[in-house]
Amino acid sequence: MFANVHWSHVIGPYRVVTDPKPRGYASATLATGTVPGMMFPVFAYVRGQTIWLHEEHNSSVIAPGTVAMSTRLRRRLGVTADDALIEFHVSDQITLRVTTPQAHDLPRGGGVQVDESVYRQFLLRHRSRRALLTTSSGLGLPVQLERRRHDRGVVRVPLSLRVLAQVTKGDDIQLSAQPKQRPFSTERALLRIFARVPVGELSRRLGLVLGWLVMLPRLVDFILEAFLRVAFRAPVLALRITQAHPGDDGLANTVRLHPAALSAIGCKPGGQVLLKWGGRQMAVRALEDHAPHGEGLSATVLASVGIRYEGELPADFPPHLVGRVPAPVRTQLGIPPHTAVEARRKIRPALLGQLNQLATPLAGLVLAAVALPDIRGWPVFVGTAIAIAFGLAPLRMPRPPRGPWP
Repeated sequence: MFANVHWSHVIGPYRVVTDPKPRGYASATLATGTVPGMMFPVFAYVRGQTIWLHEEHNSSVIAPGTVAMSTRLRRRLGVTADDALIEFHVSDQITLRVTTPQAHDLPRGGGVQVDESVYRQFLLRHRSRRALLTTSSGLGLPVQLERRRHDRGVVRVPLSLRVLAQVTKGDDIQLSAQPKQRPFSTERALLRIFARVPVGELSRRLGLVLGWLVMLPRLVDFILEAFLRVAFRAPVLALRITQAHPGDDGLANTVRLHPAALSAIGCKPGGQVLLKWGGRQMAVRALEDHAPHGEGLSATVLASVGIRYEGELPADFPPHLVGRVPAPVRTQLGIPPHTAVEARRKIRPALLGQLNQLATPLAGLVLAAVALPDIRGWPVFVGTAIAIAFGLAPLRMPRPPRGPWP
């Protein structure tokens, strides 16, 4: 399923136990201090599956020499016996010291700048410039590596990413391999139809047929979106995600963003945005956050979550950089509830909405022009085209002139 990771060494074996409070996504948890010198979470490969591997900081929850998994994951891996032993394949990890980039050479999007040796290691071993950045506090988020000539052992992280990762200059972070799912994999075809990969053979076959049929119109939409992005622009905004409001899990593929975040990416409330984590992305509906981040989740909500919830944001975290993503969307992306994603508006639905608003006044303008006896043929078509261009102009995000003005 994953094609780009070189799993370099093995850790374990560990005795499998059932996690009393699982995280809600494909993950396993080791006891604290099991692998000295490694920051968690990281990706691990086990029995044909790629999962998240965490470390439990409370030694009384998971005993040394054991690994905790949810009952659902144990069934997927075929680990049913309580005394079963299991090993994990992990990639190399590189520990680097955080520093700031130069003001005239800031990384693009969710990028970080590394030296030639680190860049070449990821490019040659994993055939990818994507990496998982892990902090000492247990946060993992995707980054794009950019090659620069500077001192070894350091990584240049821009301010926005330092805020999202809650690290400062001089802190240590870890870079490890980030698996990239094959675009035409069986799992991706099934997830276009089902919320979870089905177990039954008949459901899988039917899902595969429907999934590949759905793939064709989505490819057309993907290509059209690329052209529209060039014409109208769709800036990217990195957001730290947190738990959704109670009741939002029942809404179909809906996230809540701060009004300032919606304005920054040029999206209106109720419009569609593309959420991207690493190599995966999905289209969701974006609504305004009626209660922006400020004081975190209440004790009542946390007690009702029912899964292990870690990484709660501090109360003074910038609210415009917080997106509330419900569990069904996180499951589709395969991410934990405490990471960062990239958000950008989806232009095709916004374009159709703008054209729908233009339909009535444009039809009236054309009928009025046709009613004049001297206006026929190409002037009508040219006038219509000019009217459509002016009507779609608000969708285009203007780019200020570069450098000093004038």
